[in-house]
Amino acid sequence: MLVTVTDSIKFALLGPLQATRSGDPLDLGPRRQCALLSVLLCRANQVVPTDALLRGVWDDEFPPSGARLISTYVYRLRRVLGAAGTPEIERTRGGYLLRLDSGDLDTVRFGAAVDEAKEHSAAGRPEQARACLDTALELWRGDPFAGLPGPLLAAERLRLGEQRLAALEHRAELSLRCGEGDLGAAELRSLRVQHPLRERLAALLMIALYRGGRQAEALAVYTETDGRLREELGVQSGHELASVHQAVLRGDDAALGDLGAPAERRREAVAADTRRRDDLPAGPAHFVGRTRELEALAARRRRPRTSANVTVVDGMPGVGKTAFVLEVAARLRNRHPGGRFHLDLRAHRPGRTAMHPDEALRRLLTAAGHCAADLPDCVEERAALWRHTAAERGVLLVLDDAECTEQVRPLLPSAPNCTVLVAGRRSLPALPAGAALSLAPLDEAAATSLLTHGAGGDRVAREPDAVARLVKACDGSPALLTAIAGRMRHRGTLTFAAMAERVAAPGGLMRITPADARGLDSLLDPSWLRLTVAEQCALRDLAGHGDAAAAPPRPAVLDSLAEANLVEDTATGGYRLHPLVEAYVSEQFTPRSATVPVTG
Repeated sequence: MLVTVTDSIKFALLGPLQATRSGDPLDLGPRRQCALLSVLLCRANQVVPTDALLRGVWDDEFPPSGARLISTYVYRLRRVLGAAGTPEIERTRGGYLLRLDSGDLDTVRFGAAVDEAKEHSAAGRPEQARACLDTALELWRGDPFAGLPGPLLAAERLRLGEQRLAALEHRAELSLRCGEGDLGAAELRSLRVQHPLRERLAALLMIALYRGGRQAEALAVYTETDGRLREELGVQSGHELASVHQAVLRGDDAALGDLGAPAERRREAVAADTRRRDDLPAGPAHFVGRTRELEALAARRRRPRTSANVTVVDGMPGVGKTAFVLEVAARLRNRHPGGRFHLDLRAHRPGRTAMHPDEALRRLLTAAGHCAADLPDCVEERAALWRHTAAERGVLLVLDDAECTEQVRPLLPSAPNCTVLVAGRRSLPALPAGAALSLAPLDEAAATSLLTHGAGGDRVAREPDAVARLVKACDGSPALLTAIAGRMRHRGTLTFAAMAERVAAPGGLMRITPADARGLDSLLDPSWLRLTVAEQCALRDLAGHGDAAAAPPRPAVLDSLAEANLVEDTATGGYRLHPLVEAYVSEQFTPRSATVPVTG
């Protein structure tokens, strides 16, 4: 499949790297240059440090002139890929960024089609699931990045190859469920030639042969596979393959699961399950504070209403919006037995594009039991069908990481028996019947409780002064407090006093590694990349001067930053930065920087 970077340039990734403009092939240059472009495509919409590019293209044996070669390659690629003089590859502080609609990448399309197939399969729709996998597998033209060097691409090649093999296995399984055992057996035999030690393939082939009345051949597959595993790897067959072997020996159809079971029976079971749909993720293990906000929502819920109870929760990055809405949803779960639905709208997920309302409605409707093939084509009709379905059931809907009103409005039920919780970084005042709730950082008591629970009460009690300094430095940010607690919990000899000194050092806040090890910068990168140059300059000035009142007056720009929850209003009518935002902005500029770094 092809990937659009501009209106006229397309890339093919699942196979040898190819590029065309209006159907004409483009010369992307030498192998190393193509490898660099491929690395950037793999990390589209993410800043790739120069050092990572060097190691991704050359491993640890990059030449002394490697950095200069990277610049040369980027320059040449810009000339090929540029549109109207604007390069698609941007130079940022410390690396390069390829701006791209990742939803158009064939790797993303492949993953989306596989995910859709899983949804259909789980809902008892094997025919639709297999059609999705056919679409996904048609994107492949050969080995990804064939002929290109570098360890990163080699790892990507293996990862994508594993995903393709899993999709092929799933398609063969679906053929069995569709009653086409011969087709499934033929696919599996072909795959086993290439992967003779893969136990999942052997297990599926045994089932296909057994259901086709070829029990002896099924047992022979087990004998051959088990013998090769013992001889070549020195291991015995795993649980799945051994269980299938025993079931075939006994002629036990029930033990082989529901492969090939009547479709109508599966649909009836799925219909019953969708009436009890509960997609809500687990809430926070230790929820603290927010008493005033919870009481306000409870009071609003007690009022009579004629439309859905919609609450929009906004706040700065890392302030705990997701934790709050999931806590509220957990408290309301039993009030909505007709279904609890959760959608991540992906407005600020690194490397992902925000979910379009059309896709969001498709997911909601299929989760509610509608067949994807029967859904209306246009968004308005899908939204009407969703409102009808939600009203019938009285659903609870959580929409996390929302981007804008246009994304959320089509997803809102209208009936008063429905509750909607929306979380996002920006306020959405235009939503109908929406109760806006802006989350502020935690107060001192709640912040201390969060740090105490995460790091251990005994250790906190031994160093109350150092803990107080850390709480003050974090200024109520749950993201910072959780990251510090995780660091302290996993490093038993580290004292709070030592941690407080590290945090107080220049750039100390940004060097705290949270539990997911992505770094706190990944929390703010998506917001930063969405800003205009004027907005970045305003943040730079606020971070440099410290006092918002001394910053050059930019009322419209500062208001926009306030709506994005990247600056806070002060009692004097000015603006200030939260320490987390200030530390991040400071990382983007050198102390003497007077302008936003030029891309390139």
